[in-house]
Amino acid sequence: MSPKFRTLLLPALLAIGGVQAQPCLVDYTFVASTPPTNGTYACGETVTFCFTVTNWSSTNANWFHGITATFGPGWDVGSIVPGAAPASCAGSGTWAWYPSVQGTAGTALGPQGPGFFYDYDPPDGNPGNNFGDFCTGVVSWEFCWTISVLNGPACVNGLGLGVSVNTFGDSETGGWGSAGCGSDPVGVSPPAVIQSCNVSAGVGGPLVVCSTSPPQSLINTLTGSPDAGGVWTGPAGTPHSGLLDPSIDGSGNYTYTVTSLAPPCSAQAVIAVTVQQQPSAGGSGSLTTCASNASTNLFTLLTGTPDVGGTWTAPSGGAFTGPFDPAVDVPGMYTYSIPASAPCTAVSSTIDVSVNPSANAGVSGSITLCSTSASAALFPVLGGSPSVGG
Repeated sequence: MSPKFRTLLLPALLAIGGVQAQPCLVDYTFVASTPPTNGTYACGETVTFCFTVTNWSSTNANWFHGITATFGPGWDVGSIVPGAAPASCAGSGTWAWYPSVQGTAGTALGPQGPGFFYDYDPPDGNPGNNFGDFCTGVVSWEFCWTISVLNGPACVNGLGLGVSVNTFGDSETGGWGSAGCGSDPVGVSPPAVIQSCNVSAGVGGPLVVCSTSPPQSLINTLTGSPDAGGVWTGPAGTPHSGLLDPSIDGSGNYTYTVTSLAPPCSAQAVIAVTVQQQPSAGGSGSLTTCASNASTNLFTLLTGTPDVGGTWTAPSGGAFTGPFDPAVDVPGMYTYSIPASAPCTAVSSTIDVSVNPSANAGVSGSITLCSTSASAALFPVLGGSPSVGG
């Protein structure tokens, strides 16, 4: 005998007297994150519906097993995103979202779904062959779906936006063989229809610019057929002219809103702007030094305000890590480079290095002359390799 049959044998026997026709769903709440405005939702509007079972009666030993929602023709059913499944009340299985479930009991209904269904312990991925979540009386099972109104040409004024929710015991969609849960109430949302907006804000998208790019009109980046006369707001929701100046405007969402007075509605398009910063390698410079001088940090010779983090290249084309040591490094053109993210461009600047040989006075010498001797050149008397021009 199964654990469920042992535990609930008495209610199952009492069902012979007609208890099976009684409802299992005793009480619930059904709310929408955004209620309809004057009985309408706008094209593309997204709403989250949450149905919470607050009281359940296990009529004829039927445990709570599943819940589905039926949406009116104005909803885009392909946009449904299920919320997080509730925790198991009994702790013997798991709730999850399934596209379709077929019960295996003789009293089971046809395929149901998509919706949330309970996979009893041990979970095998097929809720149709097992029992439901066992708690009775005051409970709290919350199920949420997010769905959007149709958009584009399919969004027709007046299409119905009703939502109804049905719950199931485990004899209807699971493996329990004793019928129950008859005449369960159906949760119905407030009546609503599509209020199609007769304005267009176009279609937004991403826009990547460089901080040195020229100002540009944001409305020209919208696709579709945006109506003129709308208003722009910047990333912080503050008014914006719609003329993006990358040198002063930052990254973020720039929103274009077009409003209609009759009927009162509005449409929005968002341009997600990314401003890449143009790097600076500073201005080129030069260095003239002596072979015996100390090392020099070439970065300090760049003019302007160069960015740190670039790389140096020696005259030979190889990497140079610096500083420049005139005793060992060769003279020539040393290049400082910084890469950039498109559409910005990589930059570089150079330091032209000249190295003069160190002055050499040679080695002291001596010469002895008579007062009547002819004139004598002293340079040849010096020892070593004295430099000329002294």
